[in-house]
Amino acid sequence: MSDPDGEGTVEEPVESVTDGGDGVEAADPGSDGHRVSSPDIRAALADLRETTDRLEGSIDSVRSELESLDSSVDEDVEDLRERFVRLYRDLEGKAEADHEHPETVDRLETVAADAETVAERLDDVETRADSVEEALDRLDATVTAVETDVGAVDDRVANAAERLSTAEDRLEELTAADEDRSEKLSRVASAVVRAQRELRVVRRDRADRERLDTLLRAANRHGVRKADCGGCGNTVRLSLLSTPECPYCESRFDDLDPADRFYRRSTLTVDDRPALEGDVAPDEPARSPSSPGDGTPPGSSTGGEEASGGEASGEGIRRADDPSGESDRGGR
Repeated sequence: MSDPDGEGTVEEPVESVTDGGDGVEAADPGSDGHRVSSPDIRAALADLRETTDRLEGSIDSVRSELESLDSSVDEDVEDLRERFVRLYRDLEGKAEADHEHPETVDRLETVAADAETVAERLDDVETRADSVEEALDRLDATVTAVETDVGAVDDRVANAAERLSTAEDRLEELTAADEDRSEKLSRVASAVVRAQRELRVVRRDRADRERLDTLLRAANRHGVRKADCGGCGNTVRLSLLSTPECPYCESRFDDLDPADRFYRRSTLTVDDRPALEGDVAPDEPARSPSSPGDGTPPGSSTGGEEASGGEASGEGIRRADDPSGESDRGGR
């Protein structure tokens, strides 16, 4: 059936809407362009609503026209019937009993056929009007389904946006926690490095103390008070040493070589081996050659006294062995 407004048939917009199925596929933000977005769907639904309203108005006008046409046809048929009856009676009254009017009969048959044709057309119009109403009902159902699907898509989009916001907040929390852990690990690493350095310093101080104690014990055994540095040749008083180093050239002493003849002097051999990688030099002020050993650590004076006592006892022994004292004059 044609639209009275001249915009095509009613079935065409109905089929154009219902061809894609009863549902609507949700618009995907990352789609490839073959699907429309939610705003486009809403605009299409608004246009569809306007078209539906316009079609409903057209149907109402068609229905009113049909009613007026039906009444007009009824009036015309009734008028024809009355005229036919009057004409038939007039003819019956004027004509003979066996008289016939073929042309009148033909006209009457034509009028009857026209009346039947009009009635059939009216039935056809009513049938098509019913089909248009059914199509409009289907269109309303489709529009309702599309609106429902669009609402579901909006809910899913809102849910996805909320989940994305929650994930971003969680990511920020994890980033902050990771930065806090990194800072703590950095502090722990710094503390470990400091502890390792301090441990190396303590180990070196302990090794120096053990080496100095070894030198003092050897000096006490051999009765030596003074000895020459193997590095610079200056005479060093053993009782004033606080570290196993020469106060003049800062060479590290390795061992004591006591004098075994009267023309030799006791010598402190120097450890000239290269320092191993990772050794840490103790943070001590440079010693002045004029300072007596740069301060005597605890126990060094005792070692010196022991060395002095040992030297005294050694002198007594040597005096007993060598009453002339020649070896003592050349030994130190």
